[in-house]
Amino acid sequence: MMNDPERIVDEALEGLVATTPGITAVDNHRVVVRSDLEAVRGKVAVICGGGSGHEPAFAGYVGKGCLAAAIAGSVFASPPPTSILAAIMTVAEHKPSGILVVRARSFPSTLGRRAELAPQHVWTLHHVKGQT
Repeated sequence: MMNDPERIVDEALEGLVATTPGITAVDNHRVVVRSDLEAVRGKVAVICGGGSGHEPAFAGYVGKGCLAAAIAGSVFASPPPTSILAAIMTVAEHKPSGILVVRARSFPSTLGRRAELAPQHVWTLHHVKGQT
């Protein structure tokens, strides 16, 4: 069920955050992060993102032992670069030893392009292009 087709991704993320302990949203972005980001200090933090053709699926993997953050694009569209950088910067504030940005091969390379701009703000940033 959806209330507004134009807000389906936003509503899905809002509902996930409202019903899932341990995650929170980044204001003004379709980004979900662990509530306990201090736990990534000195560890490698993993961020993943992509379009929301199957709803914002990656957001469901945010939490202890999984993703530090997930970035959701619109339905069948890659996340905007501003949201990608917002996720990277939110996680980087907690001083991980590195940030691994993972994206599916089928998505446009905005995740990678934004990740390449972030090293000036992040100690170590690796970009992995997955196989689909």
